Amino acid sequence: MTVMRWNPWPARSSFGRSLDRFFNDTPSYAWWRNSGNLRIDVEDKPDSYSLTASLPGFEPDDVDISITGRTLTVSAESKAETDKTEDSYVLRERYSGSLIRRLILPGAIDAADGMSEFKNGVLTISLPKASGSETHKVAIGAGE
Repeated sequence: MTVMRWNPWPARSSFGRSLDRFFNDTPSYAWWRNSGNLRIDVEDKPDSYSLTASLPGFEPDDVDISITGRTLTVSAESKAETDKTEDSYVLRERYSGSLIRRLILPGAIDAADGMSEFKNGVLTISLPKASGSETHKVAIGAGE
């Protein structure tokens, strides 16, 4: 005899899949999936971390980078066009507003020597690893 798990919510899961298809397949809701997201690639190089973020439509003055310890914060703010009213749009997919992303880097960095470049909507950040970032073993004493 085969034992099958009973699912009390089969209709709900079907409904959930229908909603997912609606929002994922409708082009006018592309903003809903991606608004507020700041995606960053982090590459671990031998002597530094290299980070790349896509910020289309932003200017260098719109972007702020800060580092506290191993935590990197990238934020950006884009202002909407003020000469047009919301009522004049039939479809509005371009994002305007604030983006923020915080991530903890895997190792210690030398933030003072960090460099960044913003070109064609792509932000590139290079953060050298701190010279004392090697792993050291600490001996455990036997106690008294």
